[in-house]
Amino acid sequence: MTVRALTLLTRKTGTTVEEFTDYWRNVHAPIAVRFPNLVSYEQHLTVGTVTRGDVPAPEADVDGISELTFDSREDLEAALASDVAREAADDAGNFMDRMRMYIVDTSVVVVDGQVHLPAGSRRG
Repeated sequence: MTVRALTLLTRKTGTTVEEFTDYWRNVHAPIAVRFPNLVSYEQHLTVGTVTRGDVPAPEADVDGISELTFDSREDLEAALASDVAREAADDAGNFMDRMRMYIVDTSVVVVDGQVHLPAGSRRG
């Protein structure tokens, strides 16, 4: 089962979007790619938001979302207990004020335009 760690990042106060992006991509990423058992690492820079009037918006702004992918929960836990995780945590304060990590199981629903839903799912 594929497991992902999605981390919402808020840039450090007084840091421009350009400074945040440069540091995240060119300084922090070379640390993150060294996580043991890492299958993939993606950085998603926030370029806009969409809200609905009937759904409250989150309190904090998010400047980026990192996505770390592992083959199993055990691989993820080993990575988060590693020296690389400590190095990444120490570096985080250099470019962000806040972060929140979510551990998620992944279900791929659409691949190459084809819908892959479990048997019995309702399409609406």
